[in-house]
Amino acid sequence: MPDRILAVTIENVGSVTLEELPIDGATVTRIEGANGTGKSSCIDALALCLFGPDAVANPVPVRRGASVARVTTTTKEMTIERSLAADGRTRLVIKGPRGEVYPGPVAMLKSRIASVCVDPLAFGAMKPAERAATLRQLAGIDVSEFERDEASAYDERRLLKKRLDDVDAQLAALPPARSAAVSAAPDPAAAVAELREAERQNRANEDDRGRQAELHNRIEALKHELREAEGKLEQQTIIVGLNGPLTDLAPLEAAVTAANQAVRDRAQTESRDRLAAEQAKLTRDVAAQQETIEACRAAKLATLETAAWPLPGLSVEGDVVMWGDLPLASAETAVQLRVGAAIGFAASPELKAILIRQGSLLDPASLQALREVAEQHGGQIILERVADGPLTVIVEDGAALPVGADRPAPATAASVELMDL
Repeated sequence: MPDRILAVTIENVGSVTLEELPIDGATVTRIEGANGTGKSSCIDALALCLFGPDAVANPVPVRRGASVARVTTTTKEMTIERSLAADGRTRLVIKGPRGEVYPGPVAMLKSRIASVCVDPLAFGAMKPAERAATLRQLAGIDVSEFERDEASAYDERRLLKKRLDDVDAQLAALPPARSAAVSAAPDPAAAVAELREAERQNRANEDDRGRQAELHNRIEALKHELREAEGKLEQQTIIVGLNGPLTDLAPLEAAVTAANQAVRDRAQTESRDRLAAEQAKLTRDVAAQQETIEACRAAKLATLETAAWPLPGLSVEGDVVMWGDLPLASAETAVQLRVGAAIGFAASPELKAILIRQGSLLDPASLQALREVAEQHGGQIILERVADGPLTVIVEDGAALPVGADRPAPATAASVELMDL
């Protein structure tokens, strides 16, 4: 059974000199009154006592002219005493039922009541990822493994698709495949060797022909060497006859060209086959990573659908907290107060007390819904609302004040009114 606030004593906080709030463990306590009657100071006093100076809305929480502010909150299980000096020094003491002083009061208080309880709208003001993580933690679900696997598969798929695009581009850049088989193409090295040998023979043949012409010229110039020259001419004529005609180089050059083209065709075919195989594998890998992503998303969705959310209608989609079909950030303030209260109750293991400063934004139906949330979690709601008249504390125990019910008129601005319903 959660602990409950029974009474609060306020001294020198804001505009309050001394005030007793007999809350009596009620489910809903409304602090009402006109502006300037001390409503906000009462909420500030509770925030100071339960959460510390940083939770106080008033930048100067100590009443003007006083040296120290004190707040004592009595619960069923303990007494919490907090003092705040005008110079900012603070002291916290927590006592047990028999007056024994507990060690480590700050850590003890944090372990009993969540910081979101000081302002239910603080949950809606969180960053989306932090808000979603808080709700998942309270619902007792952990989808981090699914999210890590999904992120890993997404990154791997992105890299595979990039490589697949590169392979597609390389395949598109290759020339069309030749229909003729290239496996039986002639060896270009042998064709080149044959061409070079024919060129050498042609050069030798041309040299012989040159010497033949030279000898003819010498016959005309050197009559005295005619016989010798004629003999040599006869010999050279025989040699030329033996050599035969000049070799036609065109077929050999065409063979070299064909061999080189065959080598290029073979290389292109091998490259095309290799890229096509890689393209098929990458396509399969991309599809497999997509299946992993979809499986992770389905598992995460199934986990979220079976989670025990602090309030029906809450859910998480990615980093977005949803209220029904709409993001919670788009919901009206009354809904955000209700959700924030449920979060605060769920996050507080022992002392489930919510402070609400925006109580004037709640219509009777919203207030009733808020009270039902408190009853569901065994919590308490202490809120301030603007109303005509002096400061009034209305305690609602177990049921909301009926709409239109008469409220007893307080006698003085400092009166405390109890209403047990």
